[in-house]
Amino acid sequence: MASPAINVYPERSMFDEKAHITIKGLASNELFTLHSITRTENGNSFECVAVYRSNDNGFIDLCEDQSVGGTFTGVEPMGLFWAMVPSPLNKRPHARLMQKDVTTPMLVKIRVLDIMIESVEELHQLRKKNELERHELIVTEVRRLFMAPGTKRKTYTVQEDGFHGTLFIPPGDGPFPGVISMFGGFPGVVEFKAALLASHGFATLALAFFGVPGLVTGLESPLYLDLEYFEKVVDFMRKQPCIDGRDGIGVIGLSMSTLVALRMAEFLPGIRCVVCINGFTMGTFPGIKYKNISIPPMDCSVLYFPGAPLDSILSSRNLLDNLIQNADHDDIGIKIDFYNKHNISFLFIAGLDDDETPSEFCLNHAEKKLKAAKHPDYKLLRYPATGHSIEPPYGNHTRISASVGQTMRSWGGLAHIHCKAQEDAWLKQIQFLRENLTRDFSPKL
Repeated sequence: MASPAINVYPERSMFDEKAHITIKGLASNELFTLHSITRTENGNSFECVAVYRSNDNGFIDLCEDQSVGGTFTGVEPMGLFWAMVPSPLNKRPHARLMQKDVTTPMLVKIRVLDIMIESVEELHQLRKKNELERHELIVTEVRRLFMAPGTKRKTYTVQEDGFHGTLFIPPGDGPFPGVISMFGGFPGVVEFKAALLASHGFATLALAFFGVPGLVTGLESPLYLDLEYFEKVVDFMRKQPCIDGRDGIGVIGLSMSTLVALRMAEFLPGIRCVVCINGFTMGTFPGIKYKNISIPPMDCSVLYFPGAPLDSILSSRNLLDNLIQNADHDDIGIKIDFYNKHNISFLFIAGLDDDETPSEFCLNHAEKKLKAAKHPDYKLLRYPATGHSIEPPYGNHTRISASVGQTMRSWGGLAHIHCKAQEDAWLKQIQFLRENLTRDFSPKL
């Protein structure tokens, strides 16, 4: 019998690209455990186990064969990636899998074990007894890329450029459609989504709006953001030789930054389309300043959970539900007049099991306002059993996460359903951006 071998095609693939994994040279009609593990820059590990039965030829194909046990079951070609959970190796539970350095690939080890292992905890017990290696038949390493070969990465700071962000320019000849991507309540720049969008042909700026030198450092109330900062960024993007900004640019907001994205649509020229993911459709927090306009924030100090013990698991959704549903939505400080901007296209995405923000309520509010305004171009995506952080596909699901010295936050969602929603939402975001930012794009019938 030939020696076991793991084949992964392509050997190096983009993070949001499906890989084809096969194993050959195994004993026929036997149960084997596939184990995947990765380690982030901060030292946290994430892993997954799945049990497969080889066929008569000693072959396993993840695109055709089903897992019969482990962290996931069924036919899941990318289950070894999206079903990863925080490892018992970690010092603290509930770590979040997020790669900050997108210039290096995420390295994932995949091994085949000649034993049936039903859970990561069971695998860890074998590891502690130093019994894992004797069951290992073959191991390989998969490289998952965030930057396509030839992608350019340029950084900007408030001190030198007037804003803080990282611009990813696709490989090949431009000009390319331009996109601004913002994260939520995470300080600084989060680059992975912008890097992946560049691999799909969008010159994308990952933009920080707090938490770096030259900008407000935290989210303590009362917080005001100045739209002139974002206006400067829009002007910068439209003037870049590598960007086709004739029709305007796209803006993506997640969670808190959806407020910024919609305020940009309300006040700033040069915005062609906006994607809002699990965020707000009326002003709550932060406040906004723009020239002679000042819109105060709502008092959201209750969201900091004063006095909450460390390691308690907290959810903001019910508190925000009360703040928003009891607010006067026609008050000048609450309403955002995005729905009357008929020259701007909108895509709203909501996870209906979001534990952080009242996403379903806000999406329903957006639909009501857009219909009443007879807006000609908007799309709404609702995903049942899906949580807060709807990110590019084949990343794992984070239901609970924590940072050192902080309380833990609940984000909601069921892992399998949430990860399938990420696949669908990502493809629809890319199509939406192409439809609105690429003149020669023809949508599929």
